Amino acid sequence: MCARIPVRPMVPKQPHEAVAYCYINAKQSGKVGDMKGLEKVASQEGVVWAKPLCRAGDVAVGPADGLPTWLCDLCVTKPTAKEALAYLFKLQDEFPVEIS
Repeated sequence: MCARIPVRPMVPKQPHEAVAYCYINAKQSGKVGDMKGLEKVASQEGVVWAKPLCRAGDVAVGPADGLPTWLCDLCVTKPTAKEALAYLFKLQDEFPVEIS
């Protein structure tokens, strides 16, 4: 014990929640549109965070033109790993920021 913190804390037999995490990339090159839709994503149940990594008006690179620009850092939780990953993919497919 150090500073009254046990050396071997109790570990649950099963995880309490599963976590899925990714950086959302630009799908095409162009200018980043309004990022306000990201606030709606961040407020959804199960979303731990949705942190913007660029601003409206920034130039984004898509995979056809080079290393894609990261638009958002996204982390979600759900009861199982499959549910968390499916939810992450759903949010990624519905990502509200347009590139034009």
